[in-house]
Amino acid sequence: IINAGENFGYPFLLKSCTGGYDGKGNFVVHSKDEADEGFKVLGNGKLPLMAERFFPFIMELSVLACRGINGEIEVYPVAENHHIENILFETKVPAAISSETTKNAMDLAKNVMQIFDGVGMFCVEMFVDKNGNLAINEVAPRPHNSGHYTIEACITSQFEQHIRAVSGLPLGSAKLISPVSMINLLGEDGYAGKTIVFGADDCLNIKGVTLHIYGKSQTKPKRKMGHITALGKTVDEASMIAKQAYKCIKIIGEEKRG
Repeated sequence: IINAGENFGYPFLLKSCTGGYDGKGNFVVHSKDEADEGFKVLGNGKLPLMAERFFPFIMELSVLACRGINGEIEVYPVAENHHIENILFETKVPAAISSETTKNAMDLAKNVMQIFDGVGMFCVEMFVDKNGNLAINEVAPRPHNSGHYTIEACITSQFEQHIRAVSGLPLGSAKLISPVSMINLLGEDGYAGKTIVFGADDCLNIKGVTLHIYGKSQTKPKRKMGHITALGKTVDEASMIAKQAYKCIKIIGEEKRG
């Protein structure tokens, strides 16, 4: 781990090789002293760790791509992701990046599909720096949370596309119909137990909004329980509508925790 700092420079990222998600299993190391701290936080030797060079990103992007049995590939528009406490809060499409970076991101996602030789939906997550340079952060071989916007905003949703791919049907168009914002709905802090949803009527009364509740019978703090999708004439308008609807919804459990 110390050698990683010497080779990469500081900061660098210390990561658990298993069990990491939503920012868990990561530790940013800024000095030799912090390397020891990171080692202890990430299992103190009980789990295998790896070190990565830190990429000075200003934004996270995700690009959905699908490959059919015959090698046909469809690439979706570039999405811009915003996180709160390492959990995806909002995905906006199209991303606020240059046309050159957009093309590079979509080409990169297509190349990943060709290299992996997989079938079905993949999500290629990328970081972009202030100069428009890209670095792949993660490849998820499945329909992805950041792709839920496709249900309302694309000609073919990621879920239909996945079924088409694995069953040998021709792939559908991944074209974006409208600028869109998708916001995750999480279980409220301080509650657990049987799921109770408040504010659905007020949320659905806002034009341009679609509400998806996943039907999970039990909620707990920060658990993904649903999402809101909003369409607009522009990304900013869609985001404004989605956030307005988000304020209406509250998901709690029967058991209140202090």
